[in-house]
Amino acid sequence: MTFYRGSSYPVAYRGNLFISEWGSNFAYADTGHVVERVAIGPDVTASSSQVSVFASGFQHPISVVKAPDGALLVADWGTGTVYRIQAA
Repeated sequence: MTFYRGSSYPVAYRGNLFISEWGSNFAYADTGHVVERVAIGPDVTASSSQVSVFASGFQHPISVVKAPDGALLVADWGTGTVYRIQAA
C-alpha cells in the first residue's frame, strides 16, 4: 500500500491510500484482485473515509507504489507484469 503524495493525479487523490488486494485462489471466493482507493475523511476516521475500487483486472496484485513522475505502479505476481497507471 502507499499514500499518494504525487502531483500528476487530481488534488482529490493527494493523501489517499492505495491498497493492492491479492485476491482469493478459489473460484468460488472471488474477492480481491484489485487496487482500492481509500479517500481519507477530514476527521481521519473510518466513518468519514470512503473506499472504492481504483483499478481492476489483475490476477494477484502484490504492490502499489508511486513512480517519480507521479504515476502509480502496480506489480501483478499472477502475470509477472508491472502496470503503470497515469492520470489522463
